[in-house]
Amino acid sequence: MWRSGWPDFLVKHPTLGFIGVEVKSWSDKIRATQAAMFADLEEAGIKVFVWHPSTPERLIPWRKFLAKRGMAQPDGLPRSTQ
Repeated sequence: MWRSGWPDFLVKHPTLGFIGVEVKSWSDKIRATQAAMFADLEEAGIKVFVWHPSTPERLIPWRKFLAKRGMAQPDGLPRSTQ
């Protein structure tokens, strides 16, 4: 069972079903263990989003957060299935 890498919250969204929500501060980045877990959750049909203070009014899909912050997609992870 995975222990590290889980999103901070697993919540039931009214239209998307269960989603993961990761909360990041200004300086936080998505770690490799998180990216691997988020990809696994995505593969299982659970979308993962990031809340960041730069856009407090909305959640950002985690792969877009990586791109927006100039963070490389970790090697070996499947590309988005969406």
